[in-house]
Amino acid sequence: MISSIPYVLASLRLMLPLASPHSQNLPPGAAVGHAEAGAAALVGYLVAGKPCLPVKRFTADAGYRTNISPSRRSFAVIVGKKQSLVLDRKSASIDGKRWELSVPAFERDGDFFVPLEFYEKAFPGRFSYDAKKRSVVAELPGKTLRVPIRTLPGKSGGNR
Repeated sequence: MISSIPYVLASLRLMLPLASPHSQNLPPGAAVGHAEAGAAALVGYLVAGKPCLPVKRFTADAGYRTNISPSRRSFAVIVGKKQSLVLDRKSASIDGKRWELSVPAFERDGDFFVPLEFYEKAFPGRFSYDAKKRSVVAELPGKTLRVPIRTLPGKSGGNR
């Protein structure tokens, strides 16, 4: 599995010139870089008691970029010069440190969802989850994003 990291990095680097806010396949009407306008589409899900946020929508609203591999099994979040990777939807690598995600990444509503722990390491800022309000608040440089968290449809007991 570790031998696949250089291949994934190489394939993601090849796609970097193509990555822009306009190539992120956002839904019609979603604004890029404006949290207020894109907030209606920005919804997370609770899976096994862990809040999971949408990678493409959250990253665009935060003002950063994503890069999805052609296989759609790996992707990168690009924050300045820092690349944070999700590999085979099960593990993540940030600054050369690799770990298993507590909840595997999954695809839904045209986006990829990963647990909050990934965002806390990949983005500058503070993240907090309020279980009573069922929302995540991300305090990022220059903006604050609020993401409502819902139970994943079709999964009973999403807050185990």
